[in-house]
Amino acid sequence: MTKSGTVFCLFSALGVFASVCGAQTALATRAPLLERDALNQAGYRVLWETSVPARNEPVLGAHLVDENLYITTRAGSAFAIQADTGLLRWNVGLDHTLLQDRAPSHVQDPAGGGPVLFVTHSDIHVFDRYSGDLLRRFELPFPAGGGAVADRVLMCIGSTGGRLHALHWSIDPGRLALQRWEVMVRGVVTSTPVSIFDRWYAVSDGGVVYCIRPADKHLHWAFEIGARVAGGIHVDESGVYVASIGRTLHVIDTDTGESIWAHRFPGPLFEAPDVVQRTCYQFCQGSGLYAFDVDTREQLWTNPRARRYVARAGEDLVLLSESNDLIFADNRRGTARQTIKLPAGAIAVRNTRDAVLYVVGADGRVACAAPKRYPYLRREAVIRARAELSRPPSTNDTAEAGTSVGASPEAPGASRANDPLRSASDG
Repeated sequence: MTKSGTVFCLFSALGVFASVCGAQTALATRAPLLERDALNQAGYRVLWETSVPARNEPVLGAHLVDENLYITTRAGSAFAIQADTGLLRWNVGLDHTLLQDRAPSHVQDPAGGGPVLFVTHSDIHVFDRYSGDLLRRFELPFPAGGGAVADRVLMCIGSTGGRLHALHWSIDPGRLALQRWEVMVRGVVTSTPVSIFDRWYAVSDGGVVYCIRPADKHLHWAFEIGARVAGGIHVDESGVYVASIGRTLHVIDTDTGESIWAHRFPGPLFEAPDVVQRTCYQFCQGSGLYAFDVDTREQLWTNPRARRYVARAGEDLVLLSESNDLIFADNRRGTARQTIKLPAGAIAVRNTRDAVLYVVGADGRVACAAPKRYPYLRREAVIRARAELSRPPSTNDTAEAGTSVGASPEAPGASRANDPLRSASDG
């Protein structure tokens, strides 16, 4: 080889080396979703990290539904991640550009394991929640207002035409959904209805809450708010919770439709409340997040920096600020112990079952963190979960609140030698 050839090869090799180093540097300098030192100070550690193959599609929404974390992109891709382990179950295309973040829902099935519904503006996809197999896809004869809720026979969804519809989704009449009935409502049902106590509850943006019997569309009651409603509703045994732009949070009796309690705020309420572990969290524009005791209806605290609830276990509470910071707080007083800045566009996923954090970046990265007292995620648990990714769990052993499936109960100070999934920087 000539001297010039040797020099050329040397510079070529240096160029490849510089390119690889540049790529690694870019990855290394990318801001982490959750800064580990700050997490450690807040009493948390990372359980797992992963990413979805979003192909540069901006993430639109992320929702925790039972054991799955669902992520959608604006280009119409949908991903299902097993929430306890971070393993990707499946990804599919919804064949539409998504303009609105409609939360997916699981079909209510007494046997468990009901499929997942994804609603676009013009159709509904029904997938097996474990394998991602497409079970049904049908076109809607109307533009969808919000999300859908369903049991094994009927599906409830609102339309932009001022109607609430019941669809026979389990019968396959072809491409078009078979309608069982429809009722006119005042305004548009832009949120997902709630199915509980063998009834459907829905609120229209015109300010009326409806309680309907699914089988024959019998109206049990209708409650007029007296102002427009921008968010959805929460329903449990303590009542129907609905917030209005008219500055009032209402709690309505689920059986009679009578008002149980109402609280007047200093500003408009554009979002639905979160009701978790006997506490109601309501954001008020210009005033911050309020917390109320569900049983006594007493106001517990106000945090002027917080915007919404994120996660909670006992008195350990995580909130999100208007500037997209995670606020680690005490639920008894609402005071912040630690604050962590999230990257621009990152989504802090609502988790109503425990204090585990799920954060999804705009680029498809996903991170999960939990309080240090929670068990570590072990390699054997991931191997076992991977073997069952595309089918329902083979046993009735499910995770208790605050415990990952198959997680080890060992203490934080235990040996790390045989645990390759544990980071040395977790503390």
